[in-house]
Amino acid sequence: MPKVAILSDIHANLPAFEAVLREVDKCKVDLIVFGGDTVGYGASPAECVKMVRSLGGHSVFGNHESMTKMVQQQGIDNLIDGWEINPVVAGVVHTFRSVAEEDLKWMWDLPWFLPLDEESIITHAGLEEPNRWPYIDSEESAAPSIKILKNRGLNVGFFGHIHRLAIFPGLKKLKQKKKEIFRLPEDKVTAITVGSVGQSRDKNDWRATWVLWDPDERTVEFRRTEYDNKLAAKQIIDAGLPEKSALRLFRLAPSSDDEL
Repeated sequence: MPKVAILSDIHANLPAFEAVLREVDKCKVDLIVFGGDTVGYGASPAECVKMVRSLGGHSVFGNHESMTKMVQQQGIDNLIDGWEINPVVAGVVHTFRSVAEEDLKWMWDLPWFLPLDEESIITHAGLEEPNRWPYIDSEESAAPSIKILKNRGLNVGFFGHIHRLAIFPGLKKLKQKKKEIFRLPEDKVTAITVGSVGQSRDKNDWRATWVLWDPDERTVEFRRTEYDNKLAAKQIIDAGLPEKSALRLFRLAPSSDDEL
């Protein structure tokens, strides 16, 4: 079975996306899949969407893609007051204004989940109420999705949305120097959150995060990639987007007001 690079929540951060792709290329993967939210927050949604499509377009639908569709349906004039300084809404409007119509339609037609192999799937958020985009950030919040995976005869689910790397239930790392590699048990259903390329929310670490999945070895490797976050922040400011979206790229500690 193919070795898979799983990238999620790029959030229009082109410098981070390009840096991760350079590392992916060195890993000699057979397939790249995307966990949704290619757009939002960052300065380069059009470029990132085109790049995802050029890499095969194996992506699922995320909440920022969904909100972009809502802008199309409702119109910008009907958005909340002060949307220009709201990191979420401003990023969504910037996406709607920047991305070509053909690429917008492609985003809106993306599936809710994709099978990766016989035992695993990728989706953006928790499986129990897709339209509500539930976070998976604890054993308790992972439980409904794990139950659904089990009922569908699946052993592994990969999830975006939370912008952090985690495995539920927790596993011990394999003993490999300077690497975060986990071997998944065959007798347990596992939920894995795959981090964020464009806006990591891991504690005290601003680097882009993503995952390598080797179904033959049943191993998941957490990857962290340095990129030019100063350039990405400058691009956000130059695009007229909220300063908060730029400051998040220098993340030194988790924030209590993280948006979706």
